[in-house]
Amino acid sequence: MQIINVQAFAIKMPPMSSNEGSINTDSYGDYFIAKDAWTSIYSRSHETCLVRLETDSGLVGWGEGQAPVGGRATSALVEDLCRPVLLGCDPFDVEYLWYRLYSAMRERGHITGFYVDALAGVDLALYDLLGKVL
Repeated sequence: MQIINVQAFAIKMPPMSSNEGSINTDSYGDYFIAKDAWTSIYSRSHETCLVRLETDSGLVGWGEGQAPVGGRATSALVEDLCRPVLLGCDPFDVEYLWYRLYSAMRERGHITGFYVDALAGVDLALYDLLGKVL
């Protein structure tokens, strides 16, 4: 069995209620920073990145890469950096694929943040495939 397609979908859904409440914030379009408490940026929407892996046997695995902000960044990393490594590989070689993906950016120092979120989505999709076969 081989991976023949890798897709990532940035999801952004409006919340049922505001994430901000009554806190004092700086506004940045779809995002905000709570001035009195944190320095991190937050989304006014619910955001994530879904990863879809398809095999030559027709099986599909799904995973979610945490992306509470900037889901498009995580999605781009899956499609631009992870896809070339994954295409043609055996999806059951999960540990080896994780090592290859993690090591692919090691020399650049990009082994945290959005890239690790992308790897998490791929990893979950691989295990989803594995679970469907077993």
